[in-house]
Amino acid sequence: MVAAPGIDGFVSVLCTSAQVPIGQAGVPQCKTITGDVSITAAGATSIGIGSAVQAFDTDLACIAALSSTGLIKRTGSGTCSAGTAALSDLATGTPDTAIGYFGSTTASATSVPNCTGALTYSTSTHTFGCNSTSAGNVSNVGTPTNGQIAQWTTSTTIQGVSLASLLTAMATQNTNATNPSGTTSTAGVMMGLGSTCKITPAVTGRVRFKISGSVANNNAAHSTTVGGRYGSGTAPANNAATAGTAFLINSFTALTASAGQAVPFTADGIVTGLSTGTQYWYDANLATDSGATTSTITTVSCIAQEF
Repeated sequence: MVAAPGIDGFVSVLCTSAQVPIGQAGVPQCKTITGDVSITAAGATSIGIGSAVQAFDTDLACIAALSSTGLIKRTGSGTCSAGTAALSDLATGTPDTAIGYFGSTTASATSVPNCTGALTYSTSTHTFGCNSTSAGNVSNVGTPTNGQIAQWTTSTTIQGVSLASLLTAMATQNTNATNPSGTTSTAGVMMGLGSTCKITPAVTGRVRFKISGSVANNNAAHSTTVGGRYGSGTAPANNAATAGTAFLINSFTALTASAGQAVPFTADGIVTGLSTGTQYWYDANLATDSGATTSTITTVSCIAQEF
């Protein structure tokens, strides 16, 4: 018996299987239930759970309850959070590789050449780099000991060496040169000492050059100017035009009071930035104040010292 709205008393409606009475304009009507709900005389026996209707789940309930935005992370059974991904949440490989999707649907690893330390990642350029504070691309040779000095042996390799061995390895020269022929040039020419006076820097490329001896002019009351120059490659010959680079800032000028008077001179200077392993010559440059006179240098001594 079903009460019909607006009608006093009751109206009897007899429905068939899987039907329910529905009030319709004051007169109940039988309607067949279709879809995911099955109804028998015992009541609703099936609502299609697991096929068309999701059963209650604590994880789904947790997601539904989230009010913040971001990446959703399951933190436990029925618990979750939303926010940003931590580094520990991402897949990682060895210190010098990164795992991800590099233009593919399959996860793969990429590495940075010559990087044995941890990788860095630029969020602006989206590229990987090598952590400069880690071991980087440098390797060592041998077993360095306390008190040694680090020395590069290649562009990516260093080794430990003692100060004594470095000092021993530095190049030096101390020699005498044959007296060269004099000159009547007033512009200045080379004395041709470079074939004897030469050095190959080995450690620092910083060298002190020194040429000393006696200078003279074959006429009285005439002056001779002495300079010092260096260079690489083929050394200039005696009386060749001025060549190379000056290592003596201010040239030395000697005035002979009498013809042939010998005046001591020293051309001394320091040069930095020379290439190690490259041979350099050093030479005297000589000029007389009169083309009618001849200037000469004798008892020439050449000293070069890397330091």
